[in-house]
Amino acid sequence: MGNLKNQIRVKPMRSRDVKQIRSAVPRQAWPLALIILAMLACNAPSGLSTNPGLAMEIPLVTANPLSPATATPFLPAEPTATPTIVFTPTSTSTPTITPTPTATPLPPWYGWAGPTELSAIAIPPPMPRINFASNVLNILLVGSDARPGLTGTRTDAIMILSLDPNKGTATLLSIPRDLYVYIPGWHVDRINAAYSRGGITLLATTIRYNFGIATDRYVMVNFRGFKSVIDHLGGIDVYVSRSITDTCASRQFSFAPGTHHMNGLTALCYARMRHTTSDIDRMRRQQEIMVAFFNKILSIDGLSQLPDLYSTMNSFVQTNVGLSDLVAKLPLAATIAADTSRIRRFAVDSGKYTNWTVPYSGAAVLLPIRSAIQAMLRSAFG
Repeated sequence: MGNLKNQIRVKPMRSRDVKQIRSAVPRQAWPLALIILAMLACNAPSGLSTNPGLAMEIPLVTANPLSPATATPFLPAEPTATPTIVFTPTSTSTPTITPTPTATPLPPWYGWAGPTELSAIAIPPPMPRINFASNVLNILLVGSDARPGLTGTRTDAIMILSLDPNKGTATLLSIPRDLYVYIPGWHVDRINAAYSRGGITLLATTIRYNFGIATDRYVMVNFRGFKSVIDHLGGIDVYVSRSITDTCASRQFSFAPGTHHMNGLTALCYARMRHTTSDIDRMRRQQEIMVAFFNKILSIDGLSQLPDLYSTMNSFVQTNVGLSDLVAKLPLAATIAADTSRIRRFAVDSGKYTNWTVPYSGAAVLLPIRSAIQAMLRSAFG
């Protein structure tokens, strides 16, 4: 499941595709189309991926990823206990009801794949599912460190982008890679271990179990390629909220609060530096980069740069987001373009976890504070 060779990749946009969008989208909405299309790399080819991950129109699977099983759409519905009624063929036809047996306690992962290995802590129950309106699009955004010569891929950045036309908002939720959660069908581990264990499907399933958020689509970006897109756009203007001085790529960078123009390398280093700060601070900086990227795309007039941008993105973006998914969100993009404060930012940050050391391995992890996370989810999604 972790093999990315067969994942859907972005194809260069054809001239007839551009003409089709030009004719279907009002000129004033073109910047919105560009931000969504370019940011999410949406021009996926038709057909299905041969990878058992999140292929086009294939629902999430909750079965054990390590054993063959029939795919079950999303979380199976919990059965309801109903007493068995037996009609005895007597002259009075009086039904007799068999006594309902005493309920047997169910494991906390009921409805999900159970563990196959021991965990250092008790497995928490699944988080209640958040019910979104049918036109809300939840996209799993993953930044990886994949590059030639590196075996295995780590998910250095995990975000959920929720596009809600009803509220006119785009909500970003960042999840720290060291968050210690139950990975269905395996055991409790860092959340970024889910991808290396079972690909994008297991990562999405892990998020569904621990946050109650079902992600409809995904976009996976190679951060080292992402800097090429930023250079292609002529750089981005990033609002830095806190001072930071750190080293990256054998250089020292120093940023004071305020707006800074960054090229691809500078933006990548700003998003990934961690020698003098924590992963939690890095999540904040990644969101600042994301907002700056949104603003840059929105400043471009028309779709003229899309073909070249798609060509640049082809080698490092994998997605199952389709053009039809995004055309429906054009009015929302226009709303956000007019008021970027509608981009709402949340994170599993300070106060929503406790630091903990795994006894048998010595690994430093973050134990979720479920009540605090639930309160944050209610604030983010209602």
